[in-house]
Amino acid sequence: MMKKYLQRIGPFLTLLFTLSAGHLQAGDFALNGLFSDHMVLQRNQPIRIFGTGADRSEVVVRFAGQEARSTVRDGMWEVQLPAMTAGGPHTIEVVGPQKLTLSDVMIGDVWVGSGQSNMGMALKSMPEYARAPQSFGNPRVRVFKAKVTPAETPQREVQRVKTTTMDGWSAADPTNSGEISAVGYYFCHAVQRELGVPIGFIHSAQGATSVEAWLDDQALREVSPDSKRLNALTNPKNPSVFYNGMIAPLQRFPIKGVIWYQGESGGHDPKPYQALFSKLIVRWREQWGLGDIPFYWVQLASFPFSSDKSGEAWAWVREAQDKSRALPNTGMAVALDRGEFGDIHPRQKLDLGERLARLALRAEGKSVIAAGPRFNRVEFATGQAVVHFLQADGLEAGEVVMNRTPKLEPGADPEAFRAPAGEVVGFEVAGSDGRFVAAKAVIKGHAVVVSSPQVSQPSYVRYAWKNFTLANLYNAAGLPAEPFRTDSFPLPETITQRAEAFRKSLNNYKSSSTPTQAEDPR
Repeated sequence: MMKKYLQRIGPFLTLLFTLSAGHLQAGDFALNGLFSDHMVLQRNQPIRIFGTGADRSEVVVRFAGQEARSTVRDGMWEVQLPAMTAGGPHTIEVVGPQKLTLSDVMIGDVWVGSGQSNMGMALKSMPEYARAPQSFGNPRVRVFKAKVTPAETPQREVQRVKTTTMDGWSAADPTNSGEISAVGYYFCHAVQRELGVPIGFIHSAQGATSVEAWLDDQALREVSPDSKRLNALTNPKNPSVFYNGMIAPLQRFPIKGVIWYQGESGGHDPKPYQALFSKLIVRWREQWGLGDIPFYWVQLASFPFSSDKSGEAWAWVREAQDKSRALPNTGMAVALDRGEFGDIHPRQKLDLGERLARLALRAEGKSVIAAGPRFNRVEFATGQAVVHFLQADGLEAGEVVMNRTPKLEPGADPEAFRAPAGEVVGFEVAGSDGRFVAAKAVIKGHAVVVSSPQVSQPSYVRYAWKNFTLANLYNAAGLPAEPFRTDSFPLPETITQRAEAFRKSLNNYKSSSTPTQAEDPR
């Protein structure tokens, strides 16, 4: 069986090895694929410049009045230069067997954007872009797109997307901005506008991928020892393959931090998600070797996930995402109010990118509110529960509109689901029997009083604890409240049964198949 497997993927692996190791085989002198004109190097960190060449070749690098030398060993060379403050443009000159020159190089902050297809969803899919594509662009935002490259082992050379408008690093302008991650563009544009420094964005994402696909093999086995390779290298659920091909090659390159949009695939099996996701954050930081670099993510938006009979599998993933904030220098952008009933790819990416940007700006010392109301404590009294919140100045019930029909402008669907302003929705209460019912909610200062005539003595409260949920509690900054529960009930049996069935089905994956949206969240 293994022999047939290797025969099946052999040609692919041969091509992959040739692409990633061609410099070594030919003895070519080159910069690593991460380096090109228009790039951004991380400010306030030692600058690393590296590439390949013939052994024993001498390499001289000149940059911004500084010079460093290296000798090629085992086909690799690298130099380090002192850290620099933000600025540019500069020129990099690399002299070896031949002379290489990069121009328009900036010093600023470099962010990696990774995850599933909601990170990859391009700006051209946004309705606001379709209305005025020429208005998009920012010459001080530079973008690098990594090619989708699954690999069996960690790679050293990143493969980059090559199009007529992008090859390596490109300044965001009207000719290419439509191809840029919408979340990434809005995040970078907002951060650049406020900080005034160049911003680099390395896009390294792939639709339908599991969190396991972005963890290295050693870390994965520390969390999930029974993880195993699947029957097709390109299976987006295959452990480690996208880490190997799309993250490992980046980790010699200093960065500012990571933004992450993933978790949809976690709905198939929510229980291990927190351990896996937290391990990913810790492990990536270790491998970059830059300390506790910022790591921010988007919490799952509302979506029905119709194959989940419990109706709450994504709520458990959201809780796992929330708990991962126990790690230092992390943050989460809530997206509950920006989902769509008919599309797993919501189009209100502007708000999500800017909510992520608030987290980054707060860490830079800017006076911004970066989070919505967060559960603090609950007091139970006869017939009601009083829920107290943090970050709750100006609590209000805002209007929420989520389309039923896909691909319409937000709010343009006449059959959209709507939560009216002025009336808080999304709360549930239960008595000691654990049977939750929809509840009336009234704002009182920094608290919400929750009750239902069906529950004479509330014992538990939940907020927005559904896959698809209309929930509309906001603070004065216009940021939504985070979902929560006060109970400690275990996963519903329907979720655990479905998770087991999903695990058994993975080895039946065919790379040529076209799974439905509900079966294979992207």
